[in-house]
Order: sequence, then C-alpha cells, then structure tokens
Amino acid sequence: MGGAFRDDEVAARQRADVLDERVRELEAEKLALEARLSGGTTSGSTLQRRGPSLASIVLSVGSLGLVTTLFVVRVLPVAVLVAVMLMAMALVWAIALRQYVTAAPGVVWVVTGGRAQPQADGSVRNYRLLLPGQRRLLLPLVEVATSMSLRPFRVAVRLEHAFARGGTAVRAHVVAMIGLDRGNLPPAVERFLGQPESEVVQVAEAALEGALREALADTEAGRAQELESALRAALDDDLERLGLALDTLLSIEVRPVSG
Repeated sequence: MGGAFRDDEVAARQRADVLDERVRELEAEKLALEARLSGGTTSGSTLQRRGPSLASIVLSVGSLGLVTTLFVVRVLPVAVLVAVMLMAMALVWAIALRQYVTAAPGVVWVVTGGRAQPQADGSVRNYRLLLPGQRRLLLPLVEVATSMSLRPFRVAVRLEHAFARGGTAVRAHVVAMIGLDRGNLPPAVERFLGQPESEVVQVAEAALEGALREALADTEAGRAQELESALRAALDDDLERLGLALDTLLSIEVRPVSG
C-alpha cells in the first residue's frame, strides 16, 4: 500500500508541474498580447475613433423621435396637434412662395448670393439675370433677388448758354426717354443695382448734357437734322458704357442767344 501512495504522490506532482507550465504559458501569451496592444496596433485605436455606428445613430434618433411623438400625442389633444401641423405646413408654403421669383414684363431680377457664373467670354459674374418671363426658386438664406425696371424714364436737359460750331452762342432744350439696355445689362447692374431710379435719372441727365454740348460744338447753328444725328451718336457711346440706351428722342430745341 505504501508503494501505491508514493505512485499517487508522484503522479500528483507531475500533474501540478504540467499545470504550472500551462499557467506560465498563458501568462506569457497574456504579456505578449498586452505588449502588442500597447505597441500601437491600429485595429483597436481605429475602432475607438470611429465612434457609434450609423445604424446605432439612426436607431437612437428614431427611438427619440418615436418617444417624442408619443409624448406629444399623449399630452396634446389630437385637434391641437393637427392644427399645429397645418400651421407649420402653411408657414413652409408661405416661405416657399416668397422664394419663388417670376420676372414680370418690364422687370429684370438680379439674383445674387449663389455660385459665380462663368461667361462665354471668359469673365465671371457673381449674379444671374432673370429676364421677363423667366422664373427661379431662390435658395433660402443664400440667394437674394433685386428687381430693376426696364421701362424707359423721362430725362430733360436745358442749356442756357452753349456754343455751336463757329462760336455761335445758343440755348438748347432736349427731352428724351432713356432706359436700361436689354442687350447690355451687366454694366447697368454693376452700376445701378440697389440704387433708386432718381440716381439712374441723374446719371442719364449728365450723359445727355455732355452729349448735347459735344453735338452742338460739332454742328452749325440752325441745322436741326445734323444736330439730332450728332446727338444720337454721342449719346449712344456714353450710354453704352453705363448699360443704358436711348429709347426715344422727344424734342430738341435750339435758339441763338440774343445779344
């Protein structure tokens, strides 16, 4: 019997040694794994930086919306909830209508605030034009539309003392209808956008006065047709630089200054 106990004791020690060896192997594997993790492997750090997944975000937002809806429906009467929804829809529709612009006859809309518009000649404009009949839905909080009238306005110039060719002193009075040039709007937009019509009239009067003095200086007194032709030519050159155009020359009166 004593020999059997000794055999059991030796076997037990052998099993203990095997278990100790296995424990040391596991501890070594644990240390090696910790060393790899502390050494900056990218898999763990990348997962930490990604944060919550898209599915979890959608689920969270959906759950919050559902809970909020159930709470509102439970607290507020159905009639009140429907009324609030109808008011919100009406408000959204009213805002959308205000953002919808249609250019009526005789009006051009200048839309600013959007992306720059490259042109065929290589230039870039920071605005777009809506000519009569065109329409556009403006981008909320981004685009702004400003109207400009295409209808001609009356401009009158009176000179009490000017000189015709040859040094003849004359008085002159000219009345004309001038408006924005539909075929040459960019200069007018860049010069007059946001300005009142009185500012446009004042600039047109100055251009008409300068053209009249130039035409008188190149024309002999008493030659009405020659004066009108010279006035139109000089005025067209000055107005083109402003994006304006002569619509109608209503009257030209030239009289010599009595001595």
